[in-house]
Amino acid sequence: MKKPQKIMQPGDYCNDFARIDDDVLWGAYCKDNYIVKYTSGNTKGKKLAVVYFSDNSLYDIAENDFYQRIVVENRYEWEKFAVKNADMHIFVRDVFLKAYFYGINSQIDDIEKLAEFLKSLLDGYEEVVMIGSCAGGYAAALIGSKLKVSRILSFSGQFNPPELGKPNDLSGEFGVLDMEEMVSGKELKRRNQYRSIAEIVREGNVPLYYFVGSNSPVDTQDCRIAMSLPNVRVFRFNNAVHGIPLDKKCLSDILNMSGEDLERLYSQFRGRVFGHNEFGFGASGLKYLWTMLVNFWKKILKL
Repeated sequence: MKKPQKIMQPGDYCNDFARIDDDVLWGAYCKDNYIVKYTSGNTKGKKLAVVYFSDNSLYDIAENDFYQRIVVENRYEWEKFAVKNADMHIFVRDVFLKAYFYGINSQIDDIEKLAEFLKSLLDGYEEVVMIGSCAGGYAAALIGSKLKVSRILSFSGQFNPPELGKPNDLSGEFGVLDMEEMVSGKELKRRNQYRSIAEIVREGNVPLYYFVGSNSPVDTQDCRIAMSLPNVRVFRFNNAVHGIPLDKKCLSDILNMSGEDLERLYSQFRGRVFGHNEFGFGASGLKYLWTMLVNFWKKILKL
């Protein structure tokens, strides 16, 4: 894919956003944008690999911190929450924040190539887990379903990201990070076939654990779709948080659960809307009591 004359950013249309330098952005896209880490893992269990998809919180356009986050820090989300008993960890990121519509780099530049690339890395692993939130949850659900992995954990994951080249409710007239000139015609149409993934998720029939804030307006449609799919286990929190709706103090416990543990947890909360404290005890047990006390004390101090 050749570099376009101009890469659109929200700064082109809105003064509230700072524009990212085209050369810096394109330079980042021409790098790998994935890292692979190996650990000793669980020697008594199955060989486990985990794929972590970064989302649109990878950097903050409004804060103009792309250079700091991507170039200086070389940031990948989920690194501090890496699954403890995994033998291999694969972290991927989308520097365009376009739900992996352009893959992860100038060589692996679409969803299909990304799926094939990950498939090659995952060969020989008996158990594979894919994790992501928001756009990362979309990628985890789509690629995880196509590759028929062991299970998927999606936090406020999208099922219908905004289609390239068309207006949408979140972005107004021009679209979020509207870069449709990078591809056009039949190629644009081909890539847009993955904008609605409900049937792909249904046909893949992979257990998908979906965590969502039931009062989050941007997640209403996706939550409805998730609840309509028989292989999706929906955890609905009584909040309006988009992204990670649960207390992050118990996030590590969730990510490190086996499929059987997640099924038991789902049976406890199935069909209900609940608070993060109740869920915290369900996920982390009595050790969550200390977290709740700390949170309570912080609120007292604020008062």
